[in-house]
Formats: sequence, structure tokens, C-alpha cells
Amino acid sequence: EPSMRESKGSVNPYVNFSGLAWYEFALPPREEQRRIAEVLRAAEANCKAIVDALTATKKAYRAIGKQLFITSRERLASSTVGDVAEVRNGTTPRRKRDDYWGPGIPWLPTGKVNEGRINAADEFITQKALDECSLNLIPAGSTLVAMVGQGATRGRAAFLEIDATINQNFAAITPQEGALPNFIYYQLDALYEALRNWSHGSNQKALNCKLVRDFPIWVPSEARQRDICECLEQVEGNLKLLTEREIVGRTLLQQVSKHCLEGAT
Repeated sequence: EPSMRESKGSVNPYVNFSGLAWYEFALPPREEQRRIAEVLRAAEANCKAIVDALTATKKAYRAIGKQLFITSRERLASSTVGDVAEVRNGTTPRRKRDDYWGPGIPWLPTGKVNEGRINAADEFITQKALDECSLNLIPAGSTLVAMVGQGATRGRAAFLEIDATINQNFAAITPQEGALPNFIYYQLDALYEALRNWSHGSNQKALNCKLVRDFPIWVPSEARQRDICECLEQVEGNLKLLTEREIVGRTLLQQVSKHCLEGAT
């Protein structure tokens, strides 16, 4: 913080040595400095180990998904999404209508797809908006696919864990009997690249509900679906655990740094 107070320049801030020369700080004995450095190195190494494990597990999750749904499946995809699920999208109620927005029914923009599993909303609409706008309440257990979006968003899939409404750039895929919800999500997540590029054959730069309905998928027996889901759920559970440990590790590193370098309790 002291260096930021002495920084100059609005576009590319910089600090001159003369601006820091006045700054006083505690300088403990060399042996104590050595102990502090060892503690900080250990905390940093712990964070790095967790990040490395998280990165490796993410790669494993992707590799296992592609193996299960592409390279080692028992037969070719002979069904389409529309054969085994209902596909719908939503809309955005007029922002200027105060009576459309407020505490009530969850409403999701496309950016929520990056959460992977959606269990909470940041925006809400009223029952009046649900009744008067082109909106359906999408049930938990549906898979949401982003049909447009900058960068890597288009083609991303997320699993809906709450009942919610969606905007017009989402396709909501609600499985029918014979297709397990998690199986549909895991498959579309694994087929991200293929789904993302599915619009190219129609000379469109975005997906739409019809293209999503026509997308080919593999639907084996429910027993086989459950086996595949159990495999991926284990890896996904490890990802969640490592993500939580990364947050704890970074928090611990900040606390240790503050305690050692600033003398805070």
C-alpha cells in the first residue's frame, strides 16, 4: 500500500526509489528472518501443490469425458438431443419494467454457464414477468447450453440445480424418461468443441434451439449411463474438494504473510 500511495502516472503507474526511501519497516534479527522465510516458502509451496493438483484433475476430467463419450463408446450416436429431451429457451423481460424485476423467481443470463453447476441466481423476476413474457420455469436437472457468447462461451454446458428462468441466449435441455439428467450434462460438456462448431454447417455463427435439438448424442442403457455418471462424479467431487482447498490455501498464505511481515495477529 505505501508504494501505491507514492505511485505516479495515471495510465502506467510507476514508483521512484525516492518515493519509497522514507518508508520504515520492522527488520527482525537474521534468525527470525530465516524462520519467517521458511514459513512463507512452505505456505507458497502448499498453494502451488494444490494448484498443480487442480490443473491435473481438470485435464483428467476432460480426458475421461472424451474417452467415455467419443473414443470408447459402444456404438455411434444414433439419437439427437431432441429425441430424448425437450429444448427451450427464454427471454429477458424489459429492464424498464420495475414490476418485472424483484425478489421472486431466479433468472439466469448466459454468463452463468461458466459456473458448471448452477445452484443460485444473481437476478430475479416477478410472477407477473413469468406470466406476461415468453418465459418458462426450467426445472432442476436440465442442462443449459450457451448458444451465443464471446470467446469460449458458445457451446458451454452447465447443469441446473435449481428451478429457474433463462434468457434468450440459453437453450434449456430437459431430459425425458430414459435419459439421465447428469448423463446428458456430462456428454454435452465432453462434446463442447463439436457442439460449439455445430452451427458452422448452417453458415451461422451461433447456435439456436433447432440446431441443439438436431445435435447427435449417444444414449445407452440406463445402467450404462449410471456407470458413466458415477465415474465422472468421482472426478468432479475431487475437483470441488481441490477448489475449496485452493481457496483455503490462498487465504492461509495471505494470513501468514500479514502476520509475519506486518506483525498482525
